[in-house]
Amino acid sequence: MPRRPQSEQAHPERRRLTEQTLALLRGIGLDFDAYGQRLYSAVRNFGLDLLFTRDDGIPQYVASGTADLGVVGQNLIEEEGAEVIIAAKNRSGEELTNEMADLWFHSLLVLQDAGLAPVDVFRSLAARYRSARDLRRR
Repeated sequence: MPRRPQSEQAHPERRRLTEQTLALLRGIGLDFDAYGQRLYSAVRNFGLDLLFTRDDGIPQYVASGTADLGVVGQNLIEEEGAEVIIAAKNRSGEELTNEMADLWFHSLLVLQDAGLAPVDVFRSLAARYRSARDLRRR
């Protein structure tokens, strides 16, 4: 039976993002085999295994406990945003709701990665609303 790693980290498959992530991991001293066409790589000098998967699968791997940590690219925001636009044009309430949920979910991940929280977005919206309201009164 294969050993259970101390920690498993999921990374996006896209070549550019994977290369950036692997360079970062190597830069902090982790020793592991090159990615190539592999979906899995064991880190030799630390209790960490790397799992390469599709971007949209990473949150599910982390949520289910298959991976302890995930690296998700901002490209998901672009993809989900485009799907929201398509759903809005299709005038499908269910499709729009589902795509908007995906966009919000991935936006929350990006906020968290940046050390921000939804309250920071709400503050920004409140400041904009006050500014627009003040302009209308003049």
